[in-house]
Amino acid sequence: VVLGLARGGVPVAAAVARTLDAALDVLVIRKIGMPANPEFAIGALGAHGVVLDEQLIARAGIARRDVDQVVASEATELTRREDVYRRGRKPALDLVDKVLLVVDDGLATGSTMAAALQEVRAAQPSRLIAAVPVASVQGIARIEPFADQVVACLLYTSDAADERSSVDLGGRRVIKKKTYTTRVETRHEKKVKYSGQI
Repeated sequence: VVLGLARGGVPVAAAVARTLDAALDVLVIRKIGMPANPEFAIGALGAHGVVLDEQLIARAGIARRDVDQVVASEATELTRREDVYRRGRKPALDLVDKVLLVVDDGLATGSTMAAALQEVRAAQPSRLIAAVPVASVQGIARIEPFADQVVACLLYTSDAADERSSVDLGGRRVIKKKTYTTRVETRHEKKVKYSGQI
C-alpha cells in the first residue's frame, strides 16, 4: 500500500503506486511550524498525536504556550482536511500486516515524515518504508529510527558552511562536499551510490 502525505506527497505517491501497481491512499499530517517562521518545522501532528522536536524548541527559546497555540490551530486544520479528503470516498485502507510505502515530495527536517511513520506504525504493518525523491542527510537521520527502510533518490546536506565535514548516517560516514547521491537506502540495505560533486 502506498500512502501519500497530503498535499505534496500525493502526486508523487500516485506515480509510485501506478508503477508498482499498488493500492493508494492519502495520509494527512500537519506540520507544526515555528511560531515566528511557520515553514520551519518543529514537529508534526497526525490523527493519533503530535511529535515535537523538544531539543529544537528549547534551543530556539519558544514558549510552550506558543507551541500549544500552533498545535491547536493545526489540529483544527487536520480535522478539516481529513473531512475534505475523505468526503464521498471509501474509508482509509486496512494497513494491518501490509507492506506500507509512505511517500512525500521531499524531506528537509524530517519532522513531518517522522510523525507520519509513527502514525502508521500504530496500524501494525508488516514492513514500513519511507520514500522521497530528495532528502537532507539530517532528515534521513531523523526518520531512520521510525522506518524499516528509507529510500531517497537524491541526498543533500544543508550544512554548506563546512564542505569538508562528514556526518554519521547509520554507521556510515557521508562526506559533505556538496556531494549528492543518486540513491540512498538505509537500515536493511546499506547502499550509498555517489553521482559526483556539484
